[in-house]
Amino acid sequence: MATRPDAEQLGALQGTADLLRSLGHEVVERDFPWGPVFGNFLARYLRGVHDEAAAMPYPERLSRRTRGYMRMGSLIPDAVLARARSEEAKDLGRANGIFRDGFDLVLMPLFARRPPKVMYHDGRSAYWTLNSNGRWIPYTAVFNHTGQPAAAVPAGFTGDGFPLTVQLVAPPDGEGVLLSVAAQLERERDWPAHLPPATP
Repeated sequence: MATRPDAEQLGALQGTADLLRSLGHEVVERDFPWGPVFGNFLARYLRGVHDEAAAMPYPERLSRRTRGYMRMGSLIPDAVLARARSEEAKDLGRANGIFRDGFDLVLMPLFARRPPKVMYHDGRSAYWTLNSNGRWIPYTAVFNHTGQPAAAVPAGFTGDGFPLTVQLVAPPDGEGVLLSVAAQLERERDWPAHLPPATP
């Protein structure tokens, strides 16, 4: 993977691992078997943007950046798309190899760094935006390709009050354990107490 989580995101990950251990869960460190899944996801994603947008009424009215995504998607040949789709089962099998060691869930970062400020991508090209997004949120989208259940869960706050989060990933049909552990983390961190006040 071309990006790595920064100290804040690693702190959120370690803090959540420590909390889970204190609650009686066994937590061990393993490398996730990504393999070539990112290329397969990207082919499906870009071609999907192209195909869905082209089917919309008046696609010429879409934003310049969206049309840029469409152009990138138009460069994905049918054969490449078919191959990416055919790799889904293989990618899923490789990812799920981690669960064959007896683990119920994978805990990993959600972001590599804080999300950019609002309008950070405004006026940027589709190619620039795609690369930017890949650098700060690389860990989630591939599970749309493999179809695995996953959840973002609260992971505390930074010193200046910025909320942190981590991701839990389950094997297929693992929603029960996933939701149970996510609810446990929300309860232990008293997440509802941190809701901002509603505005009238």
